[in-house]
Amino acid sequence: MSTRDSTTALIAEIEAAARRHGLAPTTLCRLVVRDGKFFRRLLDGGDCTLRTADRIRAFIMGLDDGWLSPVKGRKAVTVNGKAPIEGVSAA
Repeated sequence: MSTRDSTTALIAEIEAAARRHGLAPTTLCRLVVRDGKFFRRLLDGGDCTLRTADRIRAFIMGLDDGWLSPVKGRKAVTVNGKAPIEGVSAA
């Protein structure tokens, strides 16, 4: 799979998860990577590291499994012991 194919697949995963959880794709990405322009850069042909893609997928899995909830103002949680994800709390 080429880098662009991987990026296209990641974009589709982000958009689907955002729809399922009532978020804008940019908001979902901002919660994970702390960058409000990240999703737009992906759409514009940019890519990301495998580590970043894994963090996004782990976050989506947490939302889908119900152990993460994007609630503003709650204590931040971590994914796999990594840096806190702002604006996300344990469900």
